[in-house]
Amino acid sequence: MNWEMVRLGDVCEFEGGSQPPKSTFRYAAQEGYIRLVQIQDYRRDDMAVYIPTELARRFCNKNDVMIGRYGPPVFQILRGLEGAYNVALMKAYPKYDNRLNNEFLYYLLQEENIQNAVIEQSQRSAGQTGVDKDFIENRIILLPDIISQRRIAAEVERQLAIMEKAKQAATEQLMLLKLAKEKYLEVAFSIDSFSDYEWIPIKDCTLKVGSGATPRGGQSAYHTSGIPFIRSQNVLFNIFSPDGLAYINDEQNEELLNTVVQNGDILLNITGASIGRVCVVPDNYCPANVNQHVCIIRLDDRFFPEFVSYFMATKEFQAGIAELQAGATRQALTKEQVQNFKLPLVEKSKQKRILSEVKANTDSSNKLYEKLYNQLSTINAIPAAILRQAFSGQV
Repeated sequence: MNWEMVRLGDVCEFEGGSQPPKSTFRYAAQEGYIRLVQIQDYRRDDMAVYIPTELARRFCNKNDVMIGRYGPPVFQILRGLEGAYNVALMKAYPKYDNRLNNEFLYYLLQEENIQNAVIEQSQRSAGQTGVDKDFIENRIILLPDIISQRRIAAEVERQLAIMEKAKQAATEQLMLLKLAKEKYLEVAFSIDSFSDYEWIPIKDCTLKVGSGATPRGGQSAYHTSGIPFIRSQNVLFNIFSPDGLAYINDEQNEELLNTVVQNGDILLNITGASIGRVCVVPDNYCPANVNQHVCIIRLDDRFFPEFVSYFMATKEFQAGIAELQAGATRQALTKEQVQNFKLPLVEKSKQKRILSEVKANTDSSNKLYEKLYNQLSTINAIPAAILRQAFSGQV
């Protein structure tokens, strides 16, 4: 198979979107109006916007390759919707059908080398981070003949479909396991079972409550070994996952001494989609440090950390976290909010008895959950590997 080096803009057209004033927007379908496709519409369908058809200027169909110009995350490659599209989107399509296949283009733009280059360049841009059209057009790519493109695209689609089935199966198993465990823990840590106890705010039973920070340089400053640097992805419900664990060196840790993680610390995710996930850090990962999305809760000697972690993972406690997020534009817990959550002051002998019962009932399910979670993380990394092989001539 012969691959030729070409400038992407010589074989592909990139066309930015447009939109009329917001005063013309409607939020329900009606005659004489067309859907205005936005980036968010590709992940949710409850915020559809419609504009007068005569004011629409740029159009897309379900097979068109669409690029999310702004983030986060920047440079999303999307498709599956039709209508007019707004200024945050850009359509990519072959200039000549005999030189560039549309399916090949869809997967090509998701390949990690192109993704990394465009994302890095967008972060260097002044003003709002966004995809630079000129930069993409000037990107040099390797392009096989049109027949090979069709074959590669079909093979990538086949492999990704297999991966998606495996992902769905692992996700379903995780959900069933999670539901079974939740049902048991809801009974063991029911608020009603502690109604006769005194309830005290976290600030009155802790030695430390606080989140961390990201080292200067962000992810580029991470190392492959050294002091564990814990992020929200490592904190699951009562499980610590080392998958994707980052590391920092001694010098970086010195700058973050106020957020050093110690044995027995509880870790609570305080931002984003994983808000509320909580676990106790394993001893073998200490000392460690955390970023700004994870809060350290260091209890005094009246509590076993595992008891509090299980309690904070219950639906009733999590409902309190969700209630604080109602109407907020960004999911986040403040230090004050964390400090004001209340815990039942249960005698340690009862805490120990409850923990022993929980351990006997959940040890095996915890191990299976961690195995499935790591399996899912591996599956999620497969698409990048498939695309890497496809666009290096190995498919």
